[in-house]
Amino acid sequence: MKRVMAAALAALAGLTAACSAGAAENTGTGPGGSAETLGLYSSGGAAAPVTQLGLPATELKDAYLVSPHQTIAFARWAVVPELTSDQLTAAGLEIRGRDSFPVADQQLRAPEGHELFIVDAENPGTIPVSQKDQMTKVGFALVVGGQRRDLGNSLFSYHLRDALLAVVPAGAEVRLDLTDEGRTQSLDLRTGRRINAAAAFYPVREGSAGPSERWRYRGSTYTSISASLHAKLSPWTEEKGWAPAGRAWLTGKVTITVSSIKLPDTSKAVRTPAAIQVDLGRDLRLSGSGVPARLWPAGTTVLAADPLAPGIPEEATSRAFTVSVPEKLTKFKATFGTDVDTAGYARDTDQSDTTREATLKANPIG
Repeated sequence: MKRVMAAALAALAGLTAACSAGAAENTGTGPGGSAETLGLYSSGGAAAPVTQLGLPATELKDAYLVSPHQTIAFARWAVVPELTSDQLTAAGLEIRGRDSFPVADQQLRAPEGHELFIVDAENPGTIPVSQKDQMTKVGFALVVGGQRRDLGNSLFSYHLRDALLAVVPAGAEVRLDLTDEGRTQSLDLRTGRRINAAAAFYPVREGSAGPSERWRYRGSTYTSISASLHAKLSPWTEEKGWAPAGRAWLTGKVTITVSSIKLPDTSKAVRTPAAIQVDLGRDLRLSGSGVPARLWPAGTTVLAADPLAPGIPEEATSRAFTVSVPEKLTKFKATFGTDVDTAGYARDTDQSDTTREATLKANPIG
């Protein structure tokens, strides 16, 4: 079903007056002037407007912006002097006036010295209803030749298919500003170049490490105690806000687990200590350029538990962390070693894997 983004209705009020008469009206902005008219669309078509119309297009690569509450990506753009009623219909675009009713004359024609600039956004994901209050934290603006037009949060990605149409001076820079949590990042919609970007968002990277120790009981039972660490690099967190210049937040969780096996006969019962208390501030250490050695102060304890054991709450076996690291961090090492003071247990150094490396890898956007 074709539909138009409601937030665009007011912006489209002057569309036919300024454009359908061709060059009859001139704003006097010149080559560096602002977008004369603007439309924001969402349609449920199989393809975005530029693709649907088959226009000669410039493909964009890695043209996206990421902020704490928003990711928006653009695929391609095209310019044309006019769009006929049939083209608008085929692309699933419909012009509406301030009263939200369709405008009778659906033809668009750019004034002399201007062009219709159309850019396809990638198909965005759906924002859960519980998160739609985040829309109030996000704002967009279109900037053409230094002149700014606020779009509010009308590009927030909860629509099926988004496209942006603007009447701009021919060849002028067309820039989209995204402001979130007080910080503005920009994207040149003709080149895909980002301006004032929060580096740790490009790309968003995550990594894991699982160092472990092997203990032997009475020479037969092997007990493995593992520290499972998962981390994400981000320039912003809800708790800490934006990281200082050149820094990012390494956030994540460490979970301690224990498992036992009796060799060579695995069918018989094995002995595992009833509770192994692990001091994360003492027993887990990080290493890497600019990475703090400790995630917590000494005395921050959790229990090592069988992940399949019933009745043990997650908060008893894991801790969350947030630490400051260089924004270009790509890898770090985690080293784990604890003490089991139950009688009969001895550390098996040869069977332990106490140091593991975590490589922070890019995640797909969206």
